[in-house]
Amino acid sequence: MKTFRVATGVAALLISCAAISLAAPKTQNNSPAARARVGLEQMNSLFASMVNTADELALEAPATKKTNVERLGLDELKDQVNRVNLDLRILQAQAEILPGWQNRVIEDIAPLMKAIIENTQQEIDTFNSNPDCVWATAFPQDTATVYQDAVRAQRILSSYLKSADSRTQEESLETVSAPATR
Repeated sequence: MKTFRVATGVAALLISCAAISLAAPKTQNNSPAARARVGLEQMNSLFASMVNTADELALEAPATKKTNVERLGLDELKDQVNRVNLDLRILQAQAEILPGWQNRVIEDIAPLMKAIIENTQQEIDTFNSNPDCVWATAFPQDTATVYQDAVRAQRILSSYLKSADSRTQEESLETVSAPATR
């Protein structure tokens, strides 16, 4: 079980590194929008990790009956939530210099992130109050809610990123196909 969790964590890290390298502009564009784009790609990877962690908590922990597995999962989830929240706050602080689509995605994700933070804290509080019988409490429902909100946030973010990629490709094609003027 622990090997599976470590392997999943390593896979998520590799995926996020790959996403970052793919998201990084090929030219040295160090504009606030380009940096924000990389931050959004990182958040997308972290949301995917949150989804996996919440899913593991919901599916594996009841079968194992081991509080240390649940504790590790909660610690991992809390770390992921904190990292996304930090990235989101940084982007919110830069809102006035970011393109409109980046501000819209931040506005769309912020309420979900607030709910994820609250439900993760509820999960932790429930676990801490009775770690041996969490499955007879609101813990499963809180876990399911975090999972659902993380899935929605990831879908929203992925949709915006794909739309931005399409716009960038269209602009590139228009630039290439535009007749040269002299």
